[in-house]
Amino acid sequence: MALSLSLLRYDDDLTVSSGTVTSGAAVTPSNNSLLIVVFMGAGESGGSGIANPTGYTVSGGSLSYTRRASTLSGDDHSDGFMSSVGFWTAPVTTGASTTVSVSGVTNGQRASLAIYQATGYNTSTPIGATGTAQFLGDDAISLSLSGTTATSSYIIGADAIQPSDVGGTAPTQGTGWTRDGWSSDPSPGWLFCSVQSRTGVAVSSVPWQDVIVGQTSYNQANAAIEILAAAGAAASLTPFRRPLRNYQRRF
Repeated sequence: MALSLSLLRYDDDLTVSSGTVTSGAAVTPSNNSLLIVVFMGAGESGGSGIANPTGYTVSGGSLSYTRRASTLSGDDHSDGFMSSVGFWTAPVTTGASTTVSVSGVTNGQRASLAIYQATGYNTSTPIGATGTAQFLGDDAISLSLSGTTATSSYIIGADAIQPSDVGGTAPTQGTGWTRDGWSSDPSPGWLFCSVQSRTGVAVSSVPWQDVIVGQTSYNQANAAIEILAAAGAAASLTPFRRPLRNYQRRF
């Protein structure tokens, strides 16, 4: 079976409640698939910063989740405002309705969740190259990976940014990449984020042509992972369907 990646759900502008973020609705992954959860968040808590994703716990569907890559931005302006990105995966034997929650998150943040499934993946070694960074800049950026990806793999890259001011439009994904979702909260100091994917190429970095169009970053976190195909399998090049509409919170 060829490696295939599907976006099951994208939720934006989620509020942290009692340290937990929950997907807006349940998803049902396929049998023998890999569930992939991408968390993107930003905010502050009384000027004291936010929790590191290394301490987050992902749950849902009685599955066992493993953190694959994560990063926390610096407190670049010494005022507690920070952003974070994290990737978790869970093998699925029998698909069932699953509502995903991420706990250990600092109250006061805004968050977005992207939930994918991969089929035809390498069950013994599902993840290849990874990469994390903080504040790569505005406009065009490139996130370095720990190695060169296989052409049979899928790569997913995500960023979380706190904009310096109100405004900004959809980020421009890297050439040849598919933007699977993005979020823009027009209130300054909140969350601007995006997630993109690609297959069929051997690359050592994940590019964005413009990571925050019409705006500048107050802080920034970036991460990416490579999903490996089962031995002898090639990636399916079937295009994604468009994700759920992006919602912009208005005050």
